[in-house]
Amino acid sequence: MNEKPADKNDKRRATVKELATARKRDNDKTKNVVALRSALLLFCCLFFLFGFILIKLKGAGALGVLCMATVAGYGWGEQDKVHVEKVFSMIWYYLEPLLFGLIGAEVVIDYLVGSLIGKGLAILFIGLVVRSFTVLLVVSGNKLSFKEKLFCAITWLPKATVQAAIGSIPYSTAKSLGLYKKWQGRVGIEILTIAVLSILVTAPLGALLIAFSGPKCLSKKTDDKDLTSDVQESNGLSSSSSSSSSSSSSSSSSSSSSSSSSILSNKSTHDKLKDSGDEQTLEKSDPGMSVKHILNFQFVESQTKSINQTEHSGNLKKRFPQAIIAGVKKCGTRALLSFLAKHPHVRSAGKEIHFFDKDDNYNKGLDYYLAEMPFSYENEVTIEKTPGYFINPNAPERIYNLSPFIKLIFIFRDPVERAISDFAQTLAKSADEVKEIEKRIFIDGSIPKKININSSLIKIGLYAEHLQRWLKFFPMKQMYFANGDEFIKNPALEMKEIQKFLNIPLVINKSSFVYNRTKGFYCLRVEKEEEGCLGETKGRKHPYVKKSTKIKMLKFFKSYNKQFFSIINKNFGWIS
Repeated sequence: MNEKPADKNDKRRATVKELATARKRDNDKTKNVVALRSALLLFCCLFFLFGFILIKLKGAGALGVLCMATVAGYGWGEQDKVHVEKVFSMIWYYLEPLLFGLIGAEVVIDYLVGSLIGKGLAILFIGLVVRSFTVLLVVSGNKLSFKEKLFCAITWLPKATVQAAIGSIPYSTAKSLGLYKKWQGRVGIEILTIAVLSILVTAPLGALLIAFSGPKCLSKKTDDKDLTSDVQESNGLSSSSSSSSSSSSSSSSSSSSSSSSSILSNKSTHDKLKDSGDEQTLEKSDPGMSVKHILNFQFVESQTKSINQTEHSGNLKKRFPQAIIAGVKKCGTRALLSFLAKHPHVRSAGKEIHFFDKDDNYNKGLDYYLAEMPFSYENEVTIEKTPGYFINPNAPERIYNLSPFIKLIFIFRDPVERAISDFAQTLAKSADEVKEIEKRIFIDGSIPKKININSSLIKIGLYAEHLQRWLKFFPMKQMYFANGDEFIKNPALEMKEIQKFLNIPLVINKSSFVYNRTKGFYCLRVEKEEEGCLGETKGRKHPYVKKSTKIKMLKFFKSYNKQFFSIINKNFGWIS
């Protein structure tokens, strides 16, 4: 017997309600896991610190805290630990001045005489030499170049946390035994003073050396053979398959353009290997919230590689995006995604998902959204692109509920040129008899002609109005605003900034692009030219628009553009 329409609607409403409840429950669980992990870590820290004091092992508590934090950070992985890190960063923000204030109060200035300073610097020098030698010894067996190994040793110079943690132990021990006025107390003060001195010396010195040596030491060219081998090892492929997909290594005299293309071509190699791999090795989505999930330690074998190599950590599985290209339509989102998709550290969804702007898709739940994501490793950035999110009133809150820390990329063009490009696409895709843009953007019968603010061609270009909704949920530091007009002329400049924003190696640079005279725009320099260029619809010829119409549009958008530039603190030059 057929169901009545009313029954179907009731069932549909019930299903939507259940999905909404499930989404809220998932969001609450995510927040609960962060809170539980933070509380667990804090409790264990305090337990170690005061527990070891009770059993007369004061120094062991501080070392136990350091070890536990390291194990937790490594076990939870890059994605899962970031939320807990933010909680402890806030705690550290307020307690750090208190900690060093208390330590500083114990330091007696009278002890800072030449002999003690000289003794302290000598001890510090010996310690740093031993530490640097040990680091070089530890990294001696991997594939790093000598410069990269040297840089590893340099990065360990400012590690003074242990000194800060245990520097006061001898003095506090002397005080507890009533010996602080005797030679034991004097030695304790000297040790504390030297510990503080080590922090004051190594912190600025290390920062300067890292800034100076980084660009000089981390400039190794990528070797395709090594990259392909690393990908195959990560996927458990046999060595016999590597010979069919690896290319010869680049010589030191190779041009920068060929180096860039080899790095980018490895992206497609990885995708082919991933697609051909055993599906059983690809993990399913994360499990539900439980004690096991709260801990969820996944120890994996890792190996340090060159900064430009596609190093993989963690398991290959589908993940929610860490970044979204959320707009704007007809401003270059497709070109931007196609360029980013060639980066060896980026995995992109192959199509516009429209999860957060279409209710039908959103009501399917997060499992549906996750299924649309590509497989990726833990240290890769998963990204999707749907320009419709920018103007949708529900999208900002829905994305925030998924992840309040997600990074958002918006690319903008002059709203007049954007509207014309949008209209050109409409003409090409539909059999609409309206061939003049004026009939779409002006209010019918208005004299003089007035802009119709409700026209989609116009409404999308009110950037400031839409951006205000996003700022209710996300801070400016999580958004990147790209100039679409400059992106057409010089894509390398914007790509450099976007790679910095996503915190991925600067693989795509000026030498990565070549100007295609036939198409009239820049394409990525890859092995197969068609893979680095967009399709025939890119660069579509625009319809004729009267000069008077353009002037009216420019005047209309002028105040909106000023407001937009004021919000983002940039000027893209659209105000004439």
